[in-house]
Amino acid sequence: MAAIVPEFPVAQADILQSIVCELRTRAKGFKYNLKRWSIDVSRELEVERLDIETVDLFCHQSCLSVWSTGDMWFRLCKPGPRKFGGWEQNFAFQLWTSHNQPAKLVQTFKRTRSMHNRDACFAEWSDFNPRIDKSVTL
Repeated sequence: MAAIVPEFPVAQADILQSIVCELRTRAKGFKYNLKRWSIDVSRELEVERLDIETVDLFCHQSCLSVWSTGDMWFRLCKPGPRKFGGWEQNFAFQLWTSHNQPAKLVQTFKRTRSMHNRDACFAEWSDFNPRIDKSVTL
């Protein structure tokens, strides 16, 4: 089962548009094993932000936000089986990208969107200078 491919937004920032183009090119493979995914571009003051959100068949929820400044934020979580909610896993990283890595960024996001181990996921993002986001913990 594969998710429906969303509309691809147009970004003014070159780095964001190159990521959108990379996603469009890889859409068929990217949507495999996803229930749904979305792509959105928003603008706040002078900074543009690209948000990519996915939910896979095992309920892993991942979000990658990329700002036109090169800053990024990645979050991966899975709701817990508990009656009153909670998380089975929940972690986030702050990242940074140079403006010439859209293919590598999309490939890394695809590989890590369903990972169970925070340290392994952190290692996959090592090319993007990750810092653990202390505000999101299990």
